[in-house]
Amino acid sequence: MLKYTVILEPENTGGYSVHCPSMPGCIAQGENKESAIENIKLAILSSAKAWKEDDLDPPEDSIDKIADEIFEILISRQSEKLSLALEIVEVLVESGEFYQGPLPENEMGPLTLIVQEDPAKGNIKPGALRGLIRHSGMTTKEFLDYVQYESNIVQLITSKNVDLET
Repeated sequence: MLKYTVILEPENTGGYSVHCPSMPGCIAQGENKESAIENIKLAILSSAKAWKEDDLDPPEDSIDKIADEIFEILISRQSEKLSLALEIVEVLVESGEFYQGPLPENEMGPLTLIVQEDPAKGNIKPGALRGLIRHSGMTTKEFLDYVQYESNIVQLITSKNVDLET
């Protein structure tokens, strides 16, 4: 069983972005609290698998990471003149194969950026997008350039009917 504290960030456009601070880059969204929480559980499970692939246990909750993430979200929301209301929730993710351990010193672990919705359709909520950019370590311009570059590659592959499975 994995247990994490997550931050629900209400969106002005409706729905929620949700962040799992103790798993860097683990972000999801949903049209209501229930779907946002279910999506973050899927994101946590995907992140845990990435940690396991690197022979690491998923990290335990970290008060420092939670506090830092809350601070960063509030700074972003204040600069955009948004409500500073957030909701903090503890989630349990069923998994018999993962055990949480302390984060090794100077070890960030794999960065897993997850949004359940299709980003190519432009339906990423602002809070999730801000979180993705923040956790990518890129500037906003670098991130947007990267997304554009990746989008061009996907369009090229699709237009040429390239089979990536071979």
